[in-house]
Amino acid sequence: MTVNLPFEQVLSAAVTPLVLISGVGLILLSLVNRYNHAIDRTRQLYNTPHENTDLFIRRQKQVSHMYKRCLILQRSIGFLVMSVAASGIIILLSVIQLITQFNLDFLKTIFLFSGILTLVISIVLFFVDIRLSMKALDIELGK
Repeated sequence: MTVNLPFEQVLSAAVTPLVLISGVGLILLSLVNRYNHAIDRTRQLYNTPHENTDLFIRRQKQVSHMYKRCLILQRSIGFLVMSVAASGIIILLSVIQLITQFNLDFLKTIFLFSGILTLVISIVLFFVDIRLSMKALDIELGK
């Protein structure tokens, strides 16, 4: 049994998940940059000499907030990676479906739903990070 599929048909089945991966990749790049900045800022705050107790307490609060931000960004990045993985699996299932003629639409729907759900969770965590960054700024400014 030989399967003779035009390459265009296989490529067409993979285009939508590839576009999703591309868009998520841009968000992932932004999150990784924010994560790296938060890590660097946390290290900088932690290694800053403390001249008085008020400054020391403020620095400790900032370090605590920055650490929370790092954890939130780490989770957000993890959910985005899961979204990309789900999109990759959709591509794989689409190609398998075309080659074998098995109906894998139910599995593809599950992975599409999980990819979108993990994307939404990541975006919510991204928003939480932005809120925490404002709190860290308030602490730094002494508000």
